[in-house]
Amino acid sequence: MMREAIFLLFLLPTCVCVSSPFSKGPLHLKPLRGGSVGSGGQEIKAWYQVNDPHWAERDGSSSSRHDAYLEGYKPALQHRYARYKDLKRRIIEVEGSLEKFAMGYQTFGVHTSTDPAKPGIVAREWAPHAQALSLIGDFNGWDRDKHPYAKDEYGVWSLFIKGSGVVIPHGSRVMLAITTNTGEVTTRISPYITRAVQPSVDSPTYPAFEGVFWDPAQGTHGLTPL
Repeated sequence: MMREAIFLLFLLPTCVCVSSPFSKGPLHLKPLRGGSVGSGGQEIKAWYQVNDPHWAERDGSSSSRHDAYLEGYKPALQHRYARYKDLKRRIIEVEGSLEKFAMGYQTFGVHTSTDPAKPGIVAREWAPHAQALSLIGDFNGWDRDKHPYAKDEYGVWSLFIKGSGVVIPHGSRVMLAITTNTGEVTTRISPYITRAVQPSVDSPTYPAFEGVFWDPAQGTHGLTPL
């Protein structure tokens, strides 16, 4: 799934496309106010909001034509853009599009199933180097062996907990039990958790934060921390 690519995807295009503030940049890079309306009634979007259909054809050095200062950095710009294109192609190949990749928060983490035919909890995490992963929390007595995830070829771990009622109460604590690639057994908050709180000072886990399963649709079930 190449989750580590998210940093490069947003950083590299900025590095290779933005020219000096003292130079006259190319027309398609001129800053625009998003939501503006052109003379023909069409919406005008900022350059970073518009999909570039020619991204695969570019070499990342076009900004040097508009700023002579960047000419000496042309090889570095081309190298960075080549890495960006490679990662983007791989993400599109696996995810289908960058948009689907960016919407990963909807499918990763711990969620109540939206499939009426499969009620319960659906959980996914990306941990390609982990040896084992399980979901622990108040709902299962913090038992590391009770709800293990299964790993696929892309390093995605998946778990489905069947249940037609409240499987994990709204506001209850949940964490990931992880066995790392070195064999270390530890716990972590899911990077896709929608809520995290710091326990009281008398808690054995203080000052570390704890993940909270947040599903307001359950109503008032479970503990609801502020």
